[in-house]
Amino acid sequence: MGADAKRWSVRVTGEVRHWLRDLRDHDPASYESVRVAVDKLAEVQGWDARSWTRCVEAASVI
Repeated sequence: MGADAKRWSVRVTGEVRHWLRDLRDHDPASYESVRVAVDKLAEVQGWDARSWTRCVEAASVI
């Protein structure tokens, strides 16, 4: 990402936040995969949702 590029801010609900904490505590490897995916979502900004879905499905991060 270039110096002028902006990242999106990804906001999550309390329910998702709770799920992420539980995942972190019980399955750290899966938590890390989800964390990286969310970071990537913030980075790619307006990337086509279908392309994003294919990447997530291919990575089996769902």
